[in-house]
Amino acid sequence: TTIKIPFKGSENIFEVKEMLDSAITKNKEVSNQNNTDKLLKLLSYVPDWLYKFIVNILMYLDKHGMMPKAIIELSPFHTSAFLTNVGSLGIDAIYHHLYNFGTTGIFLAMGKKKKSYIYEDDDIVPEKSISLAWVADERICDGFYYANALKLFNKYKNKKRPLMIWA
Repeated sequence: TTIKIPFKGSENIFEVKEMLDSAITKNKEVSNQNNTDKLLKLLSYVPDWLYKFIVNILMYLDKHGMMPKAIIELSPFHTSAFLTNVGSLGIDAIYHHLYNFGTTGIFLAMGKKKKSYIYEDDDIVPEKSISLAWVADERICDGFYYANALKLFNKYKNKKRPLMIWA
């Protein structure tokens, strides 16, 4: 399922984790469907010829900034960033494409859990890890800003050793 969580921008990392945990727990139950799931289920009943017509209209509205707010609130493509856990499928992180629909500027994929070996204090130490891969839309920001953002992300993630991200 896809979960869309609105943030105010003033949340700290612990509040974000709490919001994510709550939304994930709520959406894990098969009987629960969020509004995005309900919209996608409704669209699955539409005949192909009508579906293509509807998608073309939505693409036109999106391109010209006329998308209805109700659809923006349900659309997983109208967000700042999209995070996917492809590790739950048993695969490693992937570079996911960005869509020419919506506002998603960053697509981050987490891979499966695995054991990595880190050289630390003249010893090779095993530790649990996951790989991350991200794709960013260069139209929303220049490379210098992204480089600084990655440096800051590494700083916050782990002060002992750098975070391995493929970007």
